[in-house]
Amino acid sequence: MNPNVPAVNVAATLPTETEFAADAMPAPRDPSQGSQERSWQLVRAILRGRLWWLLVLSLLLGGTAAAAGWFLSRPVYRSGVPLRVVPVLPRVLYRDEEKGALPQFESFVGTQIALLQSQRVLEGAVDRLAANEHWRRTHGGPDGKQLDGAVVRLAQNIEVRRNNELVMVYADDPDPRCAMLAAQAIVDTFRALYLESDSETDKQRLAVLQQHETTLNNDLRSKRQQIAAITDAYGTQNVDALYQAKFDQVLKLQAAMADLQLDMTLAVAGQTQAAEPLAVEQLSVTDPILAELIRARDQLDAKLTALRSQNLLPEHKEVAAAMAELGRLNTRITERIDALRALPQAGLAGARALSGAPLDPRILRVQLDEVGKMLEQSRKQMLELSAACAQVAVLKEEIEAIQRQLSQTRERIDQLNIESRVGGRISVLGDAQRPLEPYVDPRKRRSSLGAMGGAALAFMIVLIHGLVDHRLRHAEELRLRLNTDQILGLLPQLPDVTDPQQTALVSHAVHHIRTMLQLRTRLPGGQAPVFAITSPLAGAGKTSLSLGLGFSFASTGCRTLLIDCDLIGGGLTWRTRSLLRRKLGRILVAQRVISEAQLKSALSHSANRTQRLGQRLIELGHVTAAQVDEALRLQSLPPAGLVEALQGAPLQRCLTRTEVPGLWLLPLGNARAVDAASLSPSALAALLGEVRKHFDAVIIDTGPVPGSLEASVVSAQADAVVLIVARGQSANAVQQSLRHLRSVEARLCGIVFNRARPDDAEVQSTTRLLSSAIQRGERSSRSNGNGSASAGKNGATSDRISDTSDGFGPVAQAVVPPAIAAAASKSAAAHQAN
Repeated sequence: MNPNVPAVNVAATLPTETEFAADAMPAPRDPSQGSQERSWQLVRAILRGRLWWLLVLSLLLGGTAAAAGWFLSRPVYRSGVPLRVVPVLPRVLYRDEEKGALPQFESFVGTQIALLQSQRVLEGAVDRLAANEHWRRTHGGPDGKQLDGAVVRLAQNIEVRRNNELVMVYADDPDPRCAMLAAQAIVDTFRALYLESDSETDKQRLAVLQQHETTLNNDLRSKRQQIAAITDAYGTQNVDALYQAKFDQVLKLQAAMADLQLDMTLAVAGQTQAAEPLAVEQLSVTDPILAELIRARDQLDAKLTALRSQNLLPEHKEVAAAMAELGRLNTRITERIDALRALPQAGLAGARALSGAPLDPRILRVQLDEVGKMLEQSRKQMLELSAACAQVAVLKEEIEAIQRQLSQTRERIDQLNIESRVGGRISVLGDAQRPLEPYVDPRKRRSSLGAMGGAALAFMIVLIHGLVDHRLRHAEELRLRLNTDQILGLLPQLPDVTDPQQTALVSHAVHHIRTMLQLRTRLPGGQAPVFAITSPLAGAGKTSLSLGLGFSFASTGCRTLLIDCDLIGGGLTWRTRSLLRRKLGRILVAQRVISEAQLKSALSHSANRTQRLGQRLIELGHVTAAQVDEALRLQSLPPAGLVEALQGAPLQRCLTRTEVPGLWLLPLGNARAVDAASLSPSALAALLGEVRKHFDAVIIDTGPVPGSLEASVVSAQADAVVLIVARGQSANAVQQSLRHLRSVEARLCGIVFNRARPDDAEVQSTTRLLSSAIQRGERSSRSNGNGSASAGKNGATSDRISDTSDGFGPVAQAVVPPAIAAAASKSAAAHQAN
C-alpha cells in the first residue's frame, strides 16, 4: 500500500453479501408512487431532441387541417329584437285590480311566443321581405322571382327565446343584412297584427302624485320648525345630553340627601343602637350594591315618565318592557334590604360615628332643607327635559315617516315618467341591428379543431416513434427508461482533443466518476477495491473509461493496477502497447548480464552521443553482440500477463510497471480467444486476493455482458461493477445486461453514460464552471506577460501528447497528464533507438 495515501475510512462498512446483492441492483419501484410524474418525465425525455420534428410536423398537419376547416365552412349571422312582457301594468300609488298581475301570466307569455312563430306572422314577414331588393337578390335568385319555400326557410331560421319578462326574437342568416331584415319583419308584422296601443294617459296620475309631494314637503317643513322651537328654548340642539346631565345631578343630590339623613339619625341616636331598623336611604349609603339598584330603578322611573308623557298606552312594547324591568328591580331591592337588615346594626352606626367630628342635629337639619329644595328643583327641570326629549323623538319619527312617503312618491313619479311611453303589457324595446360579427362561425372552431387535431397527430407520431426507438439519447432518458437512479456520472463526447475546455470537461467527468467509486466502495479493513468495467455492447467506451480511471486513481497517489480481462477484444493491452514495451537495458539487468551502474553509465554516454544503447554497451565491453540480439528478441516477444498469472506464473513477472507513478498493468499476455472458456472463478479469485496485497485499487477491463464469458466471472468476483452505456445504444440491451448482472449476484455500483451531448444538465453545469476557470487562467497568463511563451510551450506539449498517446483514446488522452505522455514518448523513442 502507498504510505502517502490517506487511510480508508472503515467506519462505514458494507452490508452483508445478501443485502448488498439485493440493494446494489436497481429494484423496481412502487408503481403507485409518482407513476404519473414519471410518465410525464418520460414523455419529456422522449420529446427531447425531437422538438424540431414535432414543430415541423405540427405546422404541416395542423396547418393543412386548419385551412380545410376554414375554407369549407360558412359563418352564420344573428340579429335580434327584444320584446318585454310585463305581468303588472303601471299604477299610480295604490294597487288596482285591473292593473294587477295576470292570473295566468305564463300562459299569456307562451301564447305571445306562439303567435310570433305562427304561420300568419311568417307569411306577413315574407311579404314585407319580398319588397326588399337585397333580400330578393340573396334568397330569390338572380331575377328575384324564385321565392318558393321562403316561409319554410324563414321558419327554420327564426328562434324565440324567453328570459323572465324579456322575449328575444332572433333571425339567423349567412348574410348579416338579411338577418337584420328578417328579425325586424317578424316583429313589425306581429306588432301590426296583435299589439294594441294603450290610449290611457298618465297626466292625471302625475298631477295627483305631484300634489301629494307638495303636501308632504309642507308637513316636513312644519315638523322641523317645531323641533327648532324646542331646541332653541333650551339653547342647544342636543336635548338628550342636557337631560342626562340633569338626571346625573338628581342622583347626586339624592345621594347627598341620604347621607345627611343618616348623619341626622346617628346624631339623634348617639352611639347607641337604633331601636328601629335603618331606613332604605341609610342602608344604600353603606351598601354600594343597594345604591346601584336604587339608581337603576330611578333611571327606569324617569324613562317610564318620559314614555307616558308621549301618551303611550301600557300595552306599548317599550312601556311594557320598562314596567317588567321595574318589577324585577323592585324585587331585587326588597331582597337586598331584607338581607342588610338581618345583619347587626351596631357596627354600622359605630363606623358612621367615627368617620368625622361630632354631628350637630341643627346644622344637619338646615343642610337637609337646602338639599331638599335643590333636589325638588332639579327633579322638576329633569321632568321638563324628559317631556321635551320625548316630544323631539316623536317629531323625528314623524319626519322619518314623511321622508319615506316622500321618497316613495318621488320614485313613483320617476317610474311614471319612464313608463308613460309603454302602451300595454307588450312593448318593443328596440329595432334589429345589423350584426358585425358572426353568431356562429364554424370556421374558427373547425380550424381550431383541425389545428389541434393535426398537432395531436404530430405529437402522437413523434411520441410513438420515440417509444418504438429504444436508443438512449441522453442520461435522463436512461434514468427514466430503466427506472433507476444509480448513475455514477456522464462522459461527454470529445470531438476535439486539442480543445482545452473540452479536454478539461472530460477530465473532470472521469475524476468525478473516480470520486464516486471511492465513496461508494469503502471496504472494511482497508482492503483494496476491485472494480469491473463492462458494457452491454462492444464499442461503448469501457476500455477508455478503464484507462482513464487508472490514470485518475494513480494521480491521487494510489497504487493502481489495470487488468485486461477482455480475452477476445484485448483493447486495454492494445491501447497501452506504448507503455508495455520492455526496455533493452532492463532485460539485460534482469538476465544479470550487466549491473545497474553499467546501465546508467551506458545510458548517459548514449544520450550525449545520440547513440543506441546496444551499440554503446558493446563499445564499452559490457556485453556481446549475441547478448544484445538475444535481449532484442526477448523484447519483441509479448510480455507475460493475465493468462500466465492465472496459470501460476509469479505475479511480479506478469506485471508491467509503467513510467506513470503508481500505475501498473496486467496485460493479456499470450492469451487467445479460446482461453475464455477455461477461465476459472476460483483462479481469478485467488489472483485478485494476491493483487489486493500490493495495490490500493484494481480496475478490470472486461468484455460486454452477457456477450462474453469472462465478463460474468469478473463481475461476480469484483467488489463493484461499473456499467458504461454509450449514447445511441439500445435500452433493451442495457436492461438485459442488468438482469444478467443480477442473476450472477454482481454488485452494481452504478452506470456511466458515455458520449453525452453538451445539452445534458450535468455537462452544461460543468462546462460553464470549467469554461469560467479556463478563461480566468488565460487572463492570468496574459496579465503576467507570459502568454506567448506559455502558449508555445503548451502547444508543443499538446502536440507531443497527441502524437504519443493517440492509442489511449480520447477519454484517456483528456485525463493523462503531460508527464505521462512524455513517459510514453520516451519509451517509444527508446524502443526505436534500441
